[in-house]
Amino acid sequence: MNTRTLAAWIREMMVRHDGDDDDAHPLDEGGSTALPEEDERIARARKRTAAIIDDLHAALKDSGWQPHPDHIGEQVADEWYFGDYVQRAPIRRIHRGYLEPVLRVPIIERVPADVAYFLISLPGGNDYLDRDTDFGWHYHYLINRNTRTDVILCWDTRWTPSPAGGVRPIFVEKHGEGRYTTRGKPDRWGDTKRESMREACAPDLAAHPVTIFRCASDKSVPVWPRSAVLTPRPAPPNTVKRIGRKSK
Repeated sequence: MNTRTLAAWIREMMVRHDGDDDDAHPLDEGGSTALPEEDERIARARKRTAAIIDDLHAALKDSGWQPHPDHIGEQVADEWYFGDYVQRAPIRRIHRGYLEPVLRVPIIERVPADVAYFLISLPGGNDYLDRDTDFGWHYHYLINRNTRTDVILCWDTRWTPSPAGGVRPIFVEKHGEGRYTTRGKPDRWGDTKRESMREACAPDLAAHPVTIFRCASDKSVPVWPRSAVLTPRPAPPNTVKRIGRKSK
């Protein structure tokens, strides 16, 4: 089978599951239900997609295909992931609003370099690849049970307690995809609302390792405690050129 056909098959697999806005939003009245296990459909999608990508990798190798020089950067291309899946948990009541736990995971965490270069050489191929690493559980803010807003809450997963103690802070930031038009208006949140947000999410920290959560981004601002400062990212070992992603 030729590489173009295999690429087409990969595109067919790339049906991004978002948990549509029309999905039901069951209410977690207690606010402390444990986060669910990863959806079994993710494993099935990974298995089928991985097999197709392996076939494409073998076909490219057998054909001696080489990427265009313009697509090759100093950074190895196999840092690309392929596709993602969004899983939602029951919403939780907070002071004057709701929070919805959301998990975002990659379908394929690492794509072989030649497959990545081949896909980005096709029209629209970059739509299936990215280097975004903002995976893990986080929380969408809803003003009511049916209206998601443009902001999400994330833990500072790099935070470590000091000798003086303290609690892991939670932060708010704009939703990365910008698909929701209803504004969350975090600048208007009072202390009661902010503290209720952290209280609704805190049981998850006791039930799960912090590694399953998405870390707050550099542009995030503290929710609670208000005085929190995001723990800086570790310095990279060296700076390298990366392949730019085309705008959709």
